[in-house]
Amino acid sequence: METQKIFIKNKFLDLTDPNYKTISVGNLILTKDGENTKVTGQLKMENMGNEENMVGANISFYNDKGEKIGEVAVTGTNFGNKSQTFEAVGTGDFRNYSTVQLHIGAVNYRVLGGGHGK
Repeated sequence: METQKIFIKNKFLDLTDPNYKTISVGNLILTKDGENTKVTGQLKMENMGNEENMVGANISFYNDKGEKIGEVAVTGTNFGNKSQTFEAVGTGDFRNYSTVQLHIGAVNYRVLGGGHGK
């Protein structure tokens, strides 16, 4: 019989982009996925009129020396006032990160300053 570990997190979504504080991310769970790392978490938007908003974001993971060791792209069109679960996969194994940063690149198909192209 094969056994699996099940992780459950239900805390505040306390990771924000300093330039876009109305979107928050949290409850990050990182698991090994072959040679890569799968990131499961939740994203919530404040003061939205519906639950079908588009978000394009990057979550970067750093080691204790401040070096970037991994990154995932989070995109979707079902985000709003309620916390929504997302999954994303990044290259390599960065489960032992020290710090994490959120960068919001686009909201409702509008590219924000400092982001990457379309």
